[in-house]
Amino acid sequence: MKRGNLTKPYPTPEVPPLCLFSPLLAGLFAIALGAAQAEEPAKADYQVESIKLPEDAGREIGALVFQKEGELVVATRRTGIIAGTPSEDPKGFVWRHLCRDYFQDVGGLTIEENGDVLVAQTAELTRLSSSGKTDEFDRQSAVSTFWGLSGQTSETVTGPLPDDEGNWFLAMNLSAPNATPFSVTRGPFMPPLSQDQRYAAVPWRGWIVKAQPTGDILPFANGFGEVWGLLRNDEGELFATDNRGDWKPAAALYHVVEGGFYGQPSSQIWKKEEGQEAEILPRSPAVWLPPSLAGDRVGQPVYFPAGEAFGPYEGQLLVGSLDKARLLRVMPEKIGDTWQGAATTFLKGSGLGAGNYRLCFSPDGQALYVGKNQPGPGPAAQGLKRVVPAGEGLPFAVREMNLTDGGFELNFTRPVDRKAASELSNYRIRLSPYAYHAPGEPDQSSQFSWEIAPSNLVVEPGGLVVAIQISDFLAGYVYRIDLAGVVAEDGAPLSHDAVCYTLNTLLPTEE
Repeated sequence: MKRGNLTKPYPTPEVPPLCLFSPLLAGLFAIALGAAQAEEPAKADYQVESIKLPEDAGREIGALVFQKEGELVVATRRTGIIAGTPSEDPKGFVWRHLCRDYFQDVGGLTIEENGDVLVAQTAELTRLSSSGKTDEFDRQSAVSTFWGLSGQTSETVTGPLPDDEGNWFLAMNLSAPNATPFSVTRGPFMPPLSQDQRYAAVPWRGWIVKAQPTGDILPFANGFGEVWGLLRNDEGELFATDNRGDWKPAAALYHVVEGGFYGQPSSQIWKKEEGQEAEILPRSPAVWLPPSLAGDRVGQPVYFPAGEAFGPYEGQLLVGSLDKARLLRVMPEKIGDTWQGAATTFLKGSGLGAGNYRLCFSPDGQALYVGKNQPGPGPAAQGLKRVVPAGEGLPFAVREMNLTDGGFELNFTRPVDRKAASELSNYRIRLSPYAYHAPGEPDQSSQFSWEIAPSNLVVEPGGLVVAIQISDFLAGYVYRIDLAGVVAEDGAPLSHDAVCYTLNTLLPTEE
């Protein structure tokens, strides 16, 4: 697909073909902020601590990152940036201000090699630097402003995430319904076709783009509603988390490729370049994150570190739920060119609370910091948490879940009780298609209403691996496996409930 700088900052709106067959333009439906789910029963595997922040620092966290020197940099969404030296005592962090200026909905930051900081906020990608006269960032400059702005509060920007060419990925989230835009908007304005759905009011809402050092915007992929996390793997592939909403029955982790369309058609109003066509068939997520595990909204994905402090999960992802007192573990695997994989609960309760928006492991991999961000009415979930191992040993869990020729292979962190693991009745398997659907249509795709029984079980020698065979094994479904009756050799229960595998493709058959 051809890319190029925009000759004008803003494109011309065009109704995409998919929208012509839909009665309404799509947008993520508005979710009431602050409806934080009550905490679930505590788990003893990890200890959760509340970190004391300076009194004059905001409690809505927009970004977390460690500097080379070991300071934890915390960007609040509206009240500037602070840096703290970690202490064993959660109330003993030594904080200093890096920038006291007001920001609008910080959606992430990146620290460059020279020490400058790039901050994504609603209206611009901002560079912060220091003149050397003080310890704070006393200089600001706009790197890019070439995207639309209508003044609606949901038009947040997530990023910046560097690519390998000196650019930065940014996710432009959709506009909210029933909100009054500015009398003068930045870029052309497209009014909503419905008053109860989110929409792409201005360019490049619903897109993931690249911002160049010149300030130009390169459109990359579209079909998103509310992306709150971007990530690249060691091979440079891009992933994003998007939330549940119109067209999308659940939050999900997406493998994002250039030119791809990911299900939310209102973004396709904004053409990339004259004569270019966008995809109209949506690409499936790599891993669906069912509401029973994740709620409706999830935050930034991060990779587990090496080492055993947080389990043998290097190469897997950790994602926070904003609606539940939970952190999720995602186990991606690549079959051919297709990403798919499983998700389960990593941590719930334990004083974690909801609003788990930003995650950051300490440089030594011994602590996890969780930035909270749940504004609005009701019990707010804000501030900064630290998660450390409780010293109770390795929790009994599904270490990874892999696709086989006719089912799945479950690898456990500790040997299973062979008798319990050999009972077919201890494996409840349910399927759901998790299909995209038009707004207003009943969503039956995420109910796990089709139940099947495993056709065979094999507990491998050593008790660490259980192979599950399934008759009429089909791609295009999410497989939820509840393992309530499976226990460890010493009788310990699993530290999580179900595992949910998104099966996009089967293993290739040998010719």
